[in-house]
Amino acid sequence: MIAITSIGVMSPLGIDPAEITAALREGESAAFPSDTHMHSDGTPWLAAEVPPFKITEYITPKPFLDRNSALLLAACGSALQAAACDPKSLPEGRCGIAVGTLWGGLDTLDLFFSDYLAKGPRLVKPLLFPHTYANTAISMAAMEWALTGEHHNFVSDRTASGQAICEAAAIIAESRADLMLAAGTEAISGPLLRYLDYLTVASPTPIIPAEAGAALVLEHPGKAAARGVTPLAHISGYATATTAATALTAALERAATTADAVGWGVISTADTPHGEAEANALTTITGNPHLPLVAPLALCGEMYGATTAFLTACAALMLNQRFIAPVVPANTCSTIPAGACAIVTAADHNATALILN
Repeated sequence: MIAITSIGVMSPLGIDPAEITAALREGESAAFPSDTHMHSDGTPWLAAEVPPFKITEYITPKPFLDRNSALLLAACGSALQAAACDPKSLPEGRCGIAVGTLWGGLDTLDLFFSDYLAKGPRLVKPLLFPHTYANTAISMAAMEWALTGEHHNFVSDRTASGQAICEAAAIIAESRADLMLAAGTEAISGPLLRYLDYLTVASPTPIIPAEAGAALVLEHPGKAAARGVTPLAHISGYATATTAATALTAALERAATTADAVGWGVISTADTPHGEAEANALTTITGNPHLPLVAPLALCGEMYGATTAFLTACAALMLNQRFIAPVVPANTCSTIPAGACAIVTAADHNATALILN
């Protein structure tokens, strides 16, 4: 088992565990007409944005920080504060980080390229260039907290942070680190919204963009106990695969448990092809068509690479507080069912699954 000793979340549902727990219990949408993001015709985007926060409460001041990096750094800082652990106190190379993102710092890339087009290569702002990479945010986190252990950045699809969590869990399980930050980050950006505008032309169902930074502190249970920390939850199984059903089956095998031990599930959303694949995998593999399911993105929108980290943080809060959020039609549970929680995230060609206890 891998202990989740703390979480840090910057999300549309709130920026601390108490706010997010209250929002999950309430079950109301966090998507509103945006004050900052407009369609090409001037109408506001319906978007799920992270409320304002002070980045200096989590990290030292920086000369430049784009939204994607700020969300990750604030989430990691919040998680480490809650864990009451300073990575610098650990032996060299024993604290690492794994992060998933799909789009990275698109806003900075767009700004840098616009600067290039307007001024030419000699006059572009050199400060922007290092922030245009998809691994900028994770690199800044590694430098901020001296994370000298393994460092993995996953840039794939909406399963990216799920892949990061699986890798971080494997690193802890194989004793390659004492502590791992496993996280996901995704910001709403101008280029992303232009892309979604383009998709809306061909799709009758517009995508609601959402942003989030979500980080988990993972440790071996024995290490957590030695620090006097009570984990929020434990990861007993984890897997990545090409389909949701295959990933869930592999995660159950790793957890050395049977499908009937799953008491409830967490999926991304209930009304998309990806959400349907997640739900079908859970109900089919468990053999329970009435398995209680929670879909936190139904309250927000599409979080892309941050999806699984956010879902896992929500699941850990529900496990710890012993409630199940009423955010799926026909989900009539209010208290948490007996059994493990299975978290499944599906994309077009990938899927991840986690088993939480």
